Amino acid sequence: MTEMVQKKQEQGKAHASSGKIMTLVLGIVALIIGIALIANPVAGLEVVMLIAGIIMIAYGAITIFMNIVKSVKDARSFVIPIIVLIIGILLVVFRGPVANVVLPLVLGVGGVVYGIVNLVKSNRVKENGGYWQASFILTLIILALGVIMLVAMFAGGNAVGVIVGIVLAIFAVVSIVQWFIERSAVRNAR
Repeated sequence: MTEMVQKKQEQGKAHASSGKIMTLVLGIVALIIGIALIANPVAGLEVVMLIAGIIMIAYGAITIFMNIVKSVKDARSFVIPIIVLIIGILLVVFRGPVANVVLPLVLGVGGVVYGIVNLVKSNRVKENGGYWQASFILTLIILALGVIMLVAMFAGGNAVGVIVGIVLAIFAVVSIVQWFIERSAVRNAR
């Protein structure tokens, strides 16, 4: 029994470690996309929307296919994949007009939600006596950028692409810095 518990703990640690590495990789990808958007905002937004649409189509189609293969009878298991598939198709077909509204909205809301969640997380770290100051400051920056992005949606045109690029680049840098801070804290705790 103890051996099985130990294997489960090792699997959990490996899964958490791969998730943290994925966070770093996504941060680097976001930084590259942010720089590309700053360099060419109009075409960049359309490319980002095209990529997002393709990913959503693939996710929706694969999930629906897997549910059919597994003989899933619950109709609720198909609702989200079908919605994601439809949104993906719409993003691919209407990526130009949608790029100036949907992407800033998603990034803005994402930044606000991420900021609020990490404010709570920073508060917990503070209560436990951990190193919380850097995380708190970075979280405030992300929260502010989310709000700025939501306001910037009304700017339109090239401004949206540049602002999305700046927000993505800053978000990416914050994510990467936070990854290194958390990694350092884990090492120091050992």
